[in-house]
Amino acid sequence: MKHKLIFILFFTIIFTQDQSIDNISVAQRTDGSGIIDILYDLNDLTGIFPSFDISVKISYDDGATWSDISAERLEGDFGDVVPGLNKLITYE
Repeated sequence: MKHKLIFILFFTIIFTQDQSIDNISVAQRTDGSGIIDILYDLNDLTGIFPSFDISVKISYDDGATWSDISAERLEGDFGDVVPGLNKLITYE
């Protein structure tokens, strides 16, 4: 049976719409490692916020339910993240 995984990045926005996550791509590496790369840009056009709390959730049922991914299985730009381009999270 083939499973479809859906990833979503969450971050908190307070009082303004000038913050966004753009250029999101999620892809499994083709080297057989099973590692999934999550690439994104974290924007704060106002420069108001020094950082954002980034977390990753996963769904196995087309988004009907979501589960947290344990921090032990993630590496990279998650948790307290400063805005910028080319952020990377790897998921084992």
